Order: sequence, then structure tokens, then C-alpha cells
Amino acid sequence: MRKPESRGTPRPPGPMGFTLVELMVVISIILLLAMLLMPTIQMIIRQYYAGRSTVMVKSLHNGALLYQQETKFLPGEKKDPNVPGGTGDPRLAMNNGSITGSQVLAACLFNIEYNELNLDFSDRNVAKGRIEASKTYAAFDPEYLINYAGKLNSISDGFPNKKAKPICYFLASNKAEYVGKVSQFRIADNAAYMEDLPSDPAEQQQLFEDWVDRRAITPNSVFNNGSFILLAPGLNRQYIVNDVEDPDAPGQIIQDDITNDYGKRRP
Repeated sequence: MRKPESRGTPRPPGPMGFTLVELMVVISIILLLAMLLMPTIQMIIRQYYAGRSTVMVKSLHNGALLYQQETKFLPGEKKDPNVPGGTGDPRLAMNNGSITGSQVLAACLFNIEYNELNLDFSDRNVAKGRIEASKTYAAFDPEYLINYAGKLNSISDGFPNKKAKPICYFLASNKAEYVGKVSQFRIADNAAYMEDLPSDPAEQQQLFEDWVDRRAITPNSVFNNGSFILLAPGLNRQYIVNDVEDPDAPGQIIQDDITNDYGKRRP
């Protein structure tokens, strides 16, 4: 009697697995979706940090007012107990950029002596016994201070790791020839942080004054005859350019502006 022909090993009962082709198709779809969603996810993350930066700017603003209330001077003004010697233009405290506005603000609000600005207070071991035990005028954490462009103890805008840039502090001059003019704010106080500026200092100042003019739309603007400006970079990490939203992709910035600027009018 002839035996029936074998047609291979019968498949054991149970659920069937995916074939290699099916797995490749699924993986390809997942990768495609991830690529499509990545720009949106990145924008959400950047907007989160921009919001965090705004909170930081407002905290520094309130700290500067508290400092003024107790000392009768804004951070960096002449006769300020934290500012070394001299009278005249209070912006001399910045020494034409050798000490930046951001460092001046850190020194005053976080109770750092000027001769200590060469110490790295972003190191928790250094900050623990010095700043954390002292009275401060704004919330302090070592991560709020960064070394940027060789300037230790610059105040970070809160973005993570290498994306972080300083929050700039521009103190207005109260000398008669400057009051009421955009030239009362001097870009040299924080120019070390701005990589895309022209090399000529006069051109840098003109660019900055043009920007202040654009922001000071009305005579009552906080940037016109104000006491100080706090300025954080925009989402693309630049300081003085204009926001432009991509008309073909709402919510997408194709040229980024300052996300956080804050000022106070001089009483």
C-alpha cells in the first residue's frame, strides 16, 4: 500500500509570528512617523525652555527691585556697595565689557564680591559654603550660573547644557547727556555674549540702538528712558533679530527674535 507523500513538517498550533518583511515595514512606518514628529517635538521642548527663561527673567527683575529697595541703588549703580570705587557714569562698573552686565547682576543679586567673579560658583562645592549660606535677592541654584565666552558666573537663561546662553543686563546711564536717549543703554556691557555682531564697536552700538528703537514703539515703552533692560536670547539663540513666522508652517520660526526682554522705567 502506497504511503501518502509528506508535505513538510506540520506547523505547530499557536499564534503565527511576523515575517521579516512585515517587521521591516512596521519599523519603516515608525521611523517615518518619528521623522515627521521630530520638528514638532523639538519646538515644544524649545518653547518649554523659553517659558522657563521668561520665569528666570522675571525673577531677576523682581530681585533687582528688591536690591534697589534695600540698597537704594540698582545693581551696578555708583555707590553700590558691591561696585568697586569711582563716581560718574554707573556703567563704568562694567569697565567697558571686561565685566559684563550679566556678571554685575549675578554679583549683586547672589552676593558675590567682584574679586570672587573668577571663582566658578556653578560648581556646587564652591557655591555651597559661599552663596547658598548667604542672603540672596533672587532664587539661587548653581545651575543658574554658566561660563560663557570666558565670562564665569554669567546668569544662564535656563536652556540645557551647551544650548544655554546668558541673560544680559543693561543698566541705563543717568548722566544728563544720555537720559531719554537709546544711547543710555550700552551694548558693550554684554557684547561678549553676542557672536554675530559686527567687529566695529560703533556699528555694534548703532545696531543695538536701532533694535531698542524698534522695541520702543511709544514714549511710554519700558525701553525708552528706562532704568535697565534684561535680555535673553530667542529660540534660535540669537539676541537682536526679528521674529518671523513661516507662513507655510504656522508656529515654526524661520528667523528668531528675543523671547524674553524685560525693563523698568526709572521713577
